[in-house]
Amino acid sequence: MDTKAYRYLKWADDVVGIVHRDLSVSFEQPDYNPTLSLYTHGSTSWSANDFLDFLSERIMSPERRDIEKASVQMRPFRVRCV
Repeated sequence: MDTKAYRYLKWADDVVGIVHRDLSVSFEQPDYNPTLSLYTHGSTSWSANDFLDFLSERIMSPERRDIEKASVQMRPFRVRCV
């Protein structure tokens, strides 16, 4: 696994995960808060497939009627390119 950060997962302005070039993710504090703990289940890493599953659940489709509700729920957790 490439240890150099490719992207970061942030909660507000805090880095909670490092996305590697192979799309695996490392978490320094998987129990950062109760919501993040729900996603990580205490694990310190995700495989590329785990990360892609996480992203696929958050991609909005114009056909969805609950886009506004889902986008409001997503706001605290975002992927930033740094």
